[in-house]
Amino acid sequence: MCALPIFALLVLGGSAVAQDTNAPRLLDRTAWGAKPPHMGMRPHKPYSIIVHHTAQRQNPKRNPAEKLRGLQALAIGAKMLDGRILPPWPDLPYHYYIGVDGTIGEGRDVNFAGDTNTKYDTTGHVQVVLEGNFEIDKPTPEQVVALKRVLVWQAARWKVPISKISVHRDHTSTACPGRNMIAILPDILRELDPSYQPPAQKKKEP
Repeated sequence: MCALPIFALLVLGGSAVAQDTNAPRLLDRTAWGAKPPHMGMRPHKPYSIIVHHTAQRQNPKRNPAEKLRGLQALAIGAKMLDGRILPPWPDLPYHYYIGVDGTIGEGRDVNFAGDTNTKYDTTGHVQVVLEGNFEIDKPTPEQVVALKRVLVWQAARWKVPISKISVHRDHTSTACPGRNMIAILPDILRELDPSYQPPAQKKKEP
C-alpha cells in the first residue's frame, strides 16, 4: 500500500465519507454472535493506536467468530487462561481483532476505552490485537495486510499521525506484541508514511 492514501485521508480530516470509503470489511459483532456489553465502559476520544498480540498460539482450525466469542467470554468472566481470577470487564478489551486468516473482527465499540491487565491508562487508544504469540509465531501475510488496512482506516478516522502508532510494550512492562511483530512494525509504518522513524532512531533536538 502506498503512502498517498494515508496522507490524503489525513488531509481530508477523517470525514465521514473518507471513513466509509476507507473502512475494511469487518466481521461485525452481530455476525460473530457478540453478547451485549456490560455496564462500566468509559467513553473516550482516540488520539493514538496500540498494536497487541493475543499471546495465544495461532490456530487456523478454529473460525474467527468462535475465537471472538471465546475472547469475549473470557473478558466478561473472571477467570483468565492462566488461571488468574480478575475482576470482569464489560466487553472484549480490544477494539479490533485480526485473525490468522486476515479476518478483521469488530470488538469493543471504539468510542469506549479498552481494558488491560497491565499498568497503563487505556483512555485515548484504539486497541488492535492480532491472533498469535509473536514471541514464537510470525504474523501471517494476511494479518499484515489486514493490519495495514485497520491502521490506515483508524488513523484517518481519528486524525492519528503514524508516529502515534505504538505497541503495548511502549506503554508498560510487557513483551506484547512479541518480538516477531515488533521487528516488522517499523517497516509497516514506514510504508504508510515514508518519513516515519522508530522512536529510538529519531534525531535528538539540538
